[in-house]
Amino acid sequence: MSTPPQIKTKADLKRVLSSFEWEDLEVKTARNDVPKTAYETVSAFANTRGGHIVFGVEESKPGPGFEIVGVAAVDRVQNDFLSALRSPDKISVMLTTEGNILDADGKKVLVFFIPEAATADKPVHLNGELRKSWVRRGAGDSKCTEDEIRRFIRNADPRPFEAELLDEDPEKAYDPTTIKWYRTQYETKNPSDSLADKSPLEFLEHFGLVRWEGGILKPTRASILLFGTGGAFHRTLPRPVVDAQWNLWSYDSAPPDERYLDRVLSDKNLIRTWQDLAGRFADHSASRFALDPATMQRKDSPLGYTAFRESVINLLMHQDYADPRSGSIRFHPDRWVIENPGTAVVHSGRLFEPGQKPYRNSDIVMAFVRIGLSDRNSSGLRAIYGDWTRLGRAPPIVEDDRDSYQFRLTLGVEPLMTTEQIMFRAKQGFHLTPAAALALAILVQRDSIIDRELAAAVGIAGTALEKVVNELRVQVVGETFSTHEGRRVRLAPHLRELWPLATPTDMLVDPMPELSPVQVATLELLDTPRPMTEIMSALAKHKPPFVLSRADLTRLVIKPLRVAKLVGLQFKERPSSRNQRYVLTPIGAELLAVQLRDARTKT
Repeated sequence: MSTPPQIKTKADLKRVLSSFEWEDLEVKTARNDVPKTAYETVSAFANTRGGHIVFGVEESKPGPGFEIVGVAAVDRVQNDFLSALRSPDKISVMLTTEGNILDADGKKVLVFFIPEAATADKPVHLNGELRKSWVRRGAGDSKCTEDEIRRFIRNADPRPFEAELLDEDPEKAYDPTTIKWYRTQYETKNPSDSLADKSPLEFLEHFGLVRWEGGILKPTRASILLFGTGGAFHRTLPRPVVDAQWNLWSYDSAPPDERYLDRVLSDKNLIRTWQDLAGRFADHSASRFALDPATMQRKDSPLGYTAFRESVINLLMHQDYADPRSGSIRFHPDRWVIENPGTAVVHSGRLFEPGQKPYRNSDIVMAFVRIGLSDRNSSGLRAIYGDWTRLGRAPPIVEDDRDSYQFRLTLGVEPLMTTEQIMFRAKQGFHLTPAAALALAILVQRDSIIDRELAAAVGIAGTALEKVVNELRVQVVGETFSTHEGRRVRLAPHLRELWPLATPTDMLVDPMPELSPVQVATLELLDTPRPMTEIMSALAKHKPPFVLSRADLTRLVIKPLRVAKLVGLQFKERPSSRNQRYVLTPIGAELLAVQLRDARTKT
């Protein structure tokens, strides 16, 4: 989801208005008065993810775009609007914002940023009527449905939904096999805090998963979701936890008659759901591996297992279990798509920050934390990003969709570093550290990215992030800009025009050349310094053989590789030396590694 920069200057305004409509930008004419629809937009922004309201601008007619018309009665419009935002009779919660007056070609424009309201204050409604609550959908405002209003009220309740006590018999409500497995994991992870002498109910009571009410011991909703028997679980959650499918076709293709290879429509408790999904993932993994039957952890070095585990555990922990929709996982050859009912409790940018954060289902989260399947100080996203980067894949895409009240995580198999990127970097003469080179590879694939998300994808944090961002700025490779979500990073403007993958090849003045087979073979030979005669001999013995004269080898192979800065001289200070040898440059070695990776993938 695109995010516009903060509008603080005339240049900011013109840049934003020159783009398409944003999900969090609304323009109003407002020549002399505040239009009534402006307050609907205030409610929508406050209930969704915040946004800018701009007075003195109208949509161009005909066609897309905007026209600056200016506000005539600036003081009246600004005062009336700010007064309404502080009036409980008009808006249900006092919203703090300031008007920013911009002079755009002699016309006055008023800009207001409406922040997202706290969960406890939603739904933000008008005139004291809950039915006058709005949400932002795309570039427009929509009136809340009754289900959405109930959801806002439920989420605003200070009493956690998962902590509610249920009228279930605790002696019959729990699956003993699930509790036994969980207790074994707990004892293994916490040997100094033994609870072995406690009964199953005492064990659950120790963690507040069963509580006394009126002299009766009652289960919490979280405990039934985690450990419940089939009957108790179905009464608590009358829909599947997750629908997981392993598909044989690419994500964007039409599904064949045989819709999926395998499917798990799990209506079991969360622990058993995790066990089933982990087992199926092991069965369908491209590289077969073994799971420890006691812990459901992979025994050997993981290949995508960390990303799978963190994605599934996050789905189980953070799902809104009051929502009628199930979570879903779609495994396709070209991507995984994990969707969860319920958005993040905090802005998606904060999910990449270290430290504890508020959770929707804290009792369920802590249950997984206690046995090492989650980290209390992490959202799991950094681990997912790190695993995906180690596999050489482009970073995942996180969509915290407040419009549809859904959290989506997409993990594609597109390579993070490509031949085109490396040759483009060499051609432009950039000399970047490995971390900055990874950051550049990400920037050419994204419109922009939150700086903390970039850090997670590169595998750095803190001062290392600032060093990378500064390196990108100093070499005029990247730039930063501010949004209400925080600082974002994107490719420098001149590179967005030059980057070949962003432009049809036939429109490029100087398209990126591809390496010929003999050039690739030469790069493979130069893993150690070699003289020209040795290169000629080795190419002649290559399969297929490349028989070239010294002149043709120089003209067709060595010279283009040197121009591309993929090959250099061992003795730079003596270019005409009889003992001269050719070597891979660092960027040539990087490109060769990508070539070998792609070859392994094809086989």
